Amino acid sequence: MVKTNPFLLVKNGKKAIELYKELLGAKLVNHMPFSKEIGTEFGLPDDFDYDSSTMHAVIDVDGAEIMLADNTVGIPDSGNVDIVLHLDSKEQLETIYKKAKEKEFKIKMELQKTFWGAWYARFEDSEGVGWQLNYQEENDPKQVK
Repeated sequence: MVKTNPFLLVKNGKKAIELYKELLGAKLVNHMPFSKEIGTEFGLPDDFDYDSSTMHAVIDVDGAEIMLADNTVGIPDSGNVDIVLHLDSKEQLETIYKKAKEKEFKIKMELQKTFWGAWYARFEDSEGVGWQLNYQEENDPKQVK
């Protein structure tokens, strides 16, 4: 079963979280700031405010998870909303990624193994919709030893 999440790219993640708490009654599930190591990888400036940053956050709005992050200079040409597909297998992810490349969609992050332990890719389709493909291996019963 594929699970989906909206993924919001915002000006200031911490302010957005507080706004959605007040506006929607959201509860913060997870907040991860950028680290200097990741900031370097993303090309963030030397004076970047890591303590106030949001690389990834999850909020819960009455059972619905919404993910969000700061729209940093390290993610060029980003829209404001992506759809994250949490996929059941690496093969499923590779199939979608291959089709996106064949259709010459704008690849924003090549398929790769990430520091959070998932296989991941990101692209924008011909309609301007952002897609993030995520496959977490430890969730795969075939990978359990």
